[in-house]
Amino acid sequence: MNKYEIIYNKNENIRLIKMNYRCLIQYTQNWIYNRSLNLEKVDELYQEIKHNSCKFGWTLHAFFNKSNEDIMILDGQHRREAIKKFIELDDPDFSNNDDIILWLYDIECDETNEGDIIDLFRRLNNNEPIDFRELPSKRKIHLSNLIKNEFKSAVRTNGNTNEARSPYISKKQIKNICDIILNKFPQLSNEEILIKMKEMNKKISILAMIDNVEELFQKKLNKKDKEIIDECFQLKFYLNIKNSIYDNFKWIDILV
Repeated sequence: MNKYEIIYNKNENIRLIKMNYRCLIQYTQNWIYNRSLNLEKVDELYQEIKHNSCKFGWTLHAFFNKSNEDIMILDGQHRREAIKKFIELDDPDFSNNDDIILWLYDIECDETNEGDIIDLFRRLNNNEPIDFRELPSKRKIHLSNLIKNEFKSAVRTNGNTNEARSPYISKKQIKNICDIILNKFPQLSNEEILIKMKEMNKKISILAMIDNVEELFQKKLNKKDKEIIDECFQLKFYLNIKNSIYDNFKWIDILV
């Protein structure tokens, strides 16, 4: 099955493509370092699709990661999420055959060509108000990669997963951790932040030992809590323990 139809090749690295709505949701993801979703905006666009689907045309922008063939949305994440909502709620019999247009830019590898992706993202979004704290940066991406490599056994690799099952952690959660830490402790280098995180991981692991674990949860453990601690032990990762005193990454407050 073809994921998309090529309409026009601008050059060897840029092409205009057409996808139907279901292929868009099945074969694309929002770039992990994109801005936070505005759910009100998503709902507004969803209502447009639901009631006026033939009265407008959208064009999205995405990059094609040649290293793993992922298609990542750079400009149009709210439109993608609105289409996803429409498909989930209003197309139960798979009858929708609407298409959407995308400009697709080839990137050799997202981790080694991060500067090109950031530059493209900024040029595509230069007419919209952007919170500078949410802008992707080489530093943020570098820190995210350091964390993913250090704790790789605990990282869920699906880029569309907002929140992984504890004690695992998603790429989106790592991105959020980076946002908070860089905003809270800008004086620290990425390497210093990683050292602090490793120290915190060790500190929580000591609390998770059988003699101390009730202090970590501030209660008697139930079966689910025990299963989470057992998985932490296997993963050697303790920074996302649900229902503990450090749930929701509260350990960041005492990182320094």
